[in-house]
Amino acid sequence: MHGAPDVTDSCGIASAPLVSVVMSEYNTPIEQLRASLESIMVQTYADFELVLIDDCGRNDVDAVVAELDDARIVVHHNAANMGLAASLSYGITAIARGQLIARMDTDDVYAPEHLQRLVSFARAHPEFAVYSSQSQEFSAERQGITLGREGEITASDLMRGRGPIHPATLIRRSDFGEVGGYPEYKRAEDFALWSEMFIANKRMYMTADLTHRYRVENTDFQKRKLRNRGDEIRARLYYYPRMGARPVHYLKIVKSIVSGALPIGLTRRLRKYIHR
Repeated sequence: MHGAPDVTDSCGIASAPLVSVVMSEYNTPIEQLRASLESIMVQTYADFELVLIDDCGRNDVDAVVAELDDARIVVHHNAANMGLAASLSYGITAIARGQLIARMDTDDVYAPEHLQRLVSFARAHPEFAVYSSQSQEFSAERQGITLGREGEITASDLMRGRGPIHPATLIRRSDFGEVGGYPEYKRAEDFALWSEMFIANKRMYMTADLTHRYRVENTDFQKRKLRNRGDEIRARLYYYPRMGARPVHYLKIVKSIVSGALPIGLTRRLRKYIHR
């Protein structure tokens, strides 16, 4: 069985890894899931565990994990479908052992040095609660835009859609717990979490590293259609006043409505302008 060497304390009990990578799986195309898992397990930084939550999809998660043959992978099968936010919260609070939580999506890809660079930055800058690398969008057909810009993330950044990139983040578990974990907003749990962090005076930083690839296929744009954006809009309307929003910040909500109403092909072509 592969994996990092076991580290034990004086009583022979395995010590907890510093990092827990937490993912929730629900019907990801199997080759994309396999590629994502493989990119995690070949990280140059080895002191981590991978907590994979099977949220009652069709995939045989155990079979895919067995192919990797790595003792660092922990699989939990939900008894019933819980949704992304609840599955992640359970994985972080009930299963993960690391002090640092790396969030990852089951169809995205890490560069080999992703965790190493984030952990190194976190060690050098303990004043932050959330760290994010930048990310390169991609699909089966093309390379997309680059997400993120280096620097501390402000309330204005969050409201303009320039917050931490959820599957590219490293989060201090203690700070995650202090803000109560993920608020229940479907397809907006990340924005809601970052907003809670900011309101609680937890600082966030986007590094200069481009070490994450963010898969965006046409099916993802379908999920972003206007009928699926209700929770995102409600979350923004709830948090914006609490973060001192100015009228210009509400343009992000207008952009969400407009992009959700456009045909998928046009949305893809305009994305680099919509995302500004």
